[in-house]
Amino acid sequence: MALLNTSGSTVLVASGHSGDGQIRLEAPKPWTLYVHVRASGALQGFYRDTTLAVDTRGSNSGITLHLERATGKVRVTPTDSLTGKSVAGASIVFLGPVNSTLEPGVDYELPWGYYTVAVTAPYYEAYTTTVYLQPGALVQVNASLDRVRVPVTLTVVDGDSGCPPASTVTATAFSGESGDAQTASGAGNLTLALRVDEEYTVTISTPGYREVTLNVKPGESPG
Repeated sequence: MALLNTSGSTVLVASGHSGDGQIRLEAPKPWTLYVHVRASGALQGFYRDTTLAVDTRGSNSGITLHLERATGKVRVTPTDSLTGKSVAGASIVFLGPVNSTLEPGVDYELPWGYYTVAVTAPYYEAYTTTVYLQPGALVQVNASLDRVRVPVTLTVVDGDSGCPPASTVTATAFSGESGDAQTASGAGNLTLALRVDEEYTVTISTPGYREVTLNVKPGESPG
């Protein structure tokens, strides 16, 4: 009888035989042989132990055994890169030895190995990273997401002549949570890169003119 292992690990059977790849066992008479297989050496702990029953009545019974990988745990927490707060509505996909879709902030067990982590959420840039999941270990991924920014252009002109005076435009996030502030100076069209779906207080300062303040919320809510 031949016991074959295609996982690339060392095989250890209950009778004390061990080796890589192919192991041959001699059964004294036709019976059911119970074989315990365990990865050993450098790969010990990386595969689950397996016990199987082998019917030895055949003259040359061949078995190909694929060992099951041990698991580790992973937790992904998507947060806003400026506020540090959790991002609602995030979608998390793991691509690796197995492919899986995860919920934010929940511990999941997955087979060990390298995984590509892809996180997406409304109003945010896509986030991608690579992690290595070890057997028995917990990997925590803090996915810091950048809010999508869109250009907002303000045209500043003299109310009577229509000529563009030199001005400074400052936009400050209305809630103050993100601490985001953008400034542009010049004459005519002034463009700011603002976080989509966030309210800003915009102040236009022009020497010799009254200061102008207005509220701006770039982007539309998805629907």
